[in-house]
Amino acid sequence: MVNKRRLLIGKTARNALKTIGVLFIAFFALNSYLASGEQPRQLRFDKFVNAVNEGRVKKVMLKDRSHVVQATYVNGQEFETNIPEAFDAPQLLLDYRVPTTIDRENSLDWIGVVMSIAPLIILAYYLGKISRGISELDRKIPEAD
Repeated sequence: MVNKRRLLIGKTARNALKTIGVLFIAFFALNSYLASGEQPRQLRFDKFVNAVNEGRVKKVMLKDRSHVVQATYVNGQEFETNIPEAFDAPQLLLDYRVPTTIDRENSLDWIGVVMSIAPLIILAYYLGKISRGISELDRKIPEAD
């Protein structure tokens, strides 16, 4: 005789694992899609300083914590470069009157936090559901001798 308890537990676990698998695949696909945006071209720092000196830079965003400069040439092409921590980039940009914004980078990337925590919450939910299902089966179906 087939053990009903084993069949029911197996079906519940398979369904939960399928759902978790689909959710993880969707999570990683969405995460890679969001991260795959067009990246600006990398530029050496000395070439950035030369471009500012020659008046070829239209606007700049300084990222305060990561010491990254995202800039746009007068022709509209975007680029980014890393600046040394000791270099006074704001003064250079002020001297050459390049419109500049500063990103303090102190806000949480809430989407990244949610996307990191969501799979754990979903996994905990389904593991709890499986555990409750096994407990109910223990009460409903007597062990076959």
